[in-house]
Amino acid sequence: MAVKGVFGNGVPYVRFGEGRRTLLVFSGGPGNSLPSGLTLRVFNQFKHLSKDYVIYMMSRKTGLPKGYTTQDMSEDYATVIRDEFDGGPLDAMGMSYGGLIAQHLAADHPELIRRSVIAMAAYRLCDEGKKVDMSFAELLSQGRRRAAFRSLSP
Repeated sequence: MAVKGVFGNGVPYVRFGEGRRTLLVFSGGPGNSLPSGLTLRVFNQFKHLSKDYVIYMMSRKTGLPKGYTTQDMSEDYATVIRDEFDGGPLDAMGMSYGGLIAQHLAADHPELIRRSVIAMAAYRLCDEGKKVDMSFAELLSQGRRRAAFRSLSP
């Protein structure tokens, strides 16, 4: 059973799994939505890990100020590890946009990360990628979810 929550510093999460170890999964973006319904079933790909891990799928805080960077977001996750998980070290996986954040976290705070997996991510976005990402974010913020997802494949 999945449980949604928010850590003390405002980072939202969905928790599931029954294992003894902890796996943090930094979700893609933009935005701060967490999987639910159909998308949570898509993340059924983690089911085999849930026997060994309690998995926390994390997203970004709401209301981030303009100019808040992926490195700033990694500091939010570092705070979660220190405050909520006794400073780790923990296993982490960054997917897509979350992979950018995970790279900062591993580089800036190696003492907090035991293992890091970067999935479907790059170290930066090209100009075209930034335009597509911004368009997606703007459409989502307008509540135009279908149009947002259509914009990802011009």
